[in-house]
Amino acid sequence: MNTKRRLSDDLSNDSEILSEKRFVKLYKEELENIDKQIHDLKKLDQKDFDVKPEVEDKARLYYRTFAREFYDVCEGRVSDEEFFDLWEREEELKAGLNSINSLEGEQKQLEKELVHANEDETMMNGKIKAAQKKRRNKKALFISFLCMAAAVCGVSAGYLYHFEMNAKDYLWQLSAGAVIILLLLVILFQSQRKAGDQLKLLEMMVTHKSHTGKRLEDDKREIGNDLKFYYEKFEKVFSYISPEQWKLFDFCGKVSARLRFSDAILETSNDLERLLEKNQWDNPGIWMYHPKVLYDLIKRKDYLNTLNDRKDICNQELIRHEQILEGIGEQADSETIE
Repeated sequence: MNTKRRLSDDLSNDSEILSEKRFVKLYKEELENIDKQIHDLKKLDQKDFDVKPEVEDKARLYYRTFAREFYDVCEGRVSDEEFFDLWEREEELKAGLNSINSLEGEQKQLEKELVHANEDETMMNGKIKAAQKKRRNKKALFISFLCMAAAVCGVSAGYLYHFEMNAKDYLWQLSAGAVIILLLLVILFQSQRKAGDQLKLLEMMVTHKSHTGKRLEDDKREIGNDLKFYYEKFEKVFSYISPEQWKLFDFCGKVSARLRFSDAILETSNDLERLLEKNQWDNPGIWMYHPKVLYDLIKRKDYLNTLNDRKDICNQELIRHEQILEGIGEQADSETIE
């Protein structure tokens, strides 16, 4: 394997390794978040958790306050359970969707640029072949004329010597012939050198086009990796969000914008969150999006099942990406040995 090919493969492997590490980090963080929620909910079932009644009361109060304003705003177009899932990760979902739209636009533009770059490189390669042929022809013409000039000089010298002719008598003819031959040789040499310079210029342009194409390919690969990350994140991490909920996402964003300015909701949510922080819950803020889970046993069991399903999905994907990472490392090691 040549050096250029090896460097290209190394860069490709590095990009793939970074992409897989990004997935591993994503699923580890998601699993950590899920484990914190499960750990928090288990506290409610502990016998020595003395503030359980207080937590349930404040959760009920917060939900009632929220529900009054929520149903006034949404006018029955979406349920609170559908809304809470989207509201919980609204900013993350918006950022992800915006990134996908932006990356897809960049990808289309890069594909157009790549087509033009490949067309330009193909055209330049054709020009290089023509320039190489032209340079060979001019070089052959120069060498042929040089040989002919040498032969003429040799024959002339032999003629003068054989017939014992005085070269001084033919000095101006010989001088004129030598000057003409020299001028023709200079012209042919300059023409050959000019063809060589044109060839070098074309080769430099092709190298530049090749580097541009390589850069575009690298950019396209990076964008592809980013899109792959977001597509999988929405498919796996947010798998608990139903298609019906996605259709309501824009509307829910308008609802959440109005609810954020509700003093009553802020006051009751802050009271609940402070109580959970005081009792050392791992992620107290998350329960502002799942208040009914804190006081409704059936809702709590259902939500725990959902968390465990999400955990199974994340574990499976984490193992898969760790195996891919391990495979890339083994492949790189084998290529290094070769």
